[in-house]
Amino acid sequence: VFSLRARGRPRTEAPAAMAEAGREASPGAMVTVFVLFPGRTEAVCRDVSCSSVPVLRQQLGLTVEQELTVNHPRHQGQFALLERVDQVFDGCSLKVFVPQHSIFVTSALAVRRPVAWYPGASLDDVEKAIVRAAGYEPGRSKVEFIDASTETAIALSLSIPRDTELRVVELAPSPARSTQAQQL
Repeated sequence: VFSLRARGRPRTEAPAAMAEAGREASPGAMVTVFVLFPGRTEAVCRDVSCSSVPVLRQQLGLTVEQELTVNHPRHQGQFALLERVDQVFDGCSLKVFVPQHSIFVTSALAVRRPVAWYPGASLDDVEKAIVRAAGYEPGRSKVEFIDASTETAIALSLSIPRDTELRVVELAPSPARSTQAQQL
């Protein structure tokens, strides 16, 4: 593998060979990392300081909603969430991703439909997506949200735990549904 380091010096060692050599970074040391950003197919080579995870995130220009994973030093295909600076080593691979929030919605009209959203979505947008996935009309149907595991009515929040099973119950039929039911 041949790539150029950020300062223009050639790097001829492959990341796997460097990891096998066990080149762990001491706190504050400069290391070369290979970063794969969302929507890119090739990693970018960067020299960064290992003083702390927030400093590393700042050097890479990450936003609050973006997360970082780092490869295992000996098992290149295995990645873990970057939580501590001692996980970073010279030649490691970092992947930047935006976590997706997702839940499952069930109603009288829908069976276990997934609903997902990314950071930045508004609570109103998430509620509309949930109501639509349940088979009802957002803004026209009055619904209640029930946590299926506890059978408790809940108020929606963007921080609802992942993979929550949510049951959507229509409180009163919408005017369009009442008219359709009367016509039948």
